[in-house]
Amino acid sequence: MIWLTNLSPDFDVERRRRWYAVCLGAICALTFMLATFLTSLSKLRQIENLNLTIEYFGIIFGVWVFFFLLKFVAGYAVWYSPYNSIRRAITLSVLAIFTVYVVIFGAEFVFSLISQPRKPFAGFIREFIEFQISIYGLPYIAAAFVGWCFARSLPDVREQF
Repeated sequence: MIWLTNLSPDFDVERRRRWYAVCLGAICALTFMLATFLTSLSKLRQIENLNLTIEYFGIIFGVWVFFFLLKFVAGYAVWYSPYNSIRRAITLSVLAIFTVYVVIFGAEFVFSLISQPRKPFAGFIREFIEFQISIYGLPYIAAAFVGWCFARSLPDVREQF
């Protein structure tokens, strides 16, 4: 009958894992959009007749949701143990974000191989590095911050008695 009174640790584990994934997805998608906006700000200043319509904001929100879902899934998959040291939590968070970008560029590489079989692999590596430079590393900094905030040691079992 002890299992009837001791339900909170398992619930706490899964709840922390989900909240971590939500925070990682939301904050890193927001910083990605911010970095993209900062990169394209010079291009937007050149456009004099910038017509901001509902469709434009819909596209921005759609891109945010897409990156949120990808980073949520990566965070949920990588963070299987919600009780981590600070070093491990930051490493897992940054690894989850890096995995998202590698998967996106890997999918782009596979689709381009279907359409252009002779495109060199070095071009994709160069594009990946240029993309990482263009986002200023902001999603990685945000991921490290989220990992640092969610890091905590395993609770002491002796405190439950």
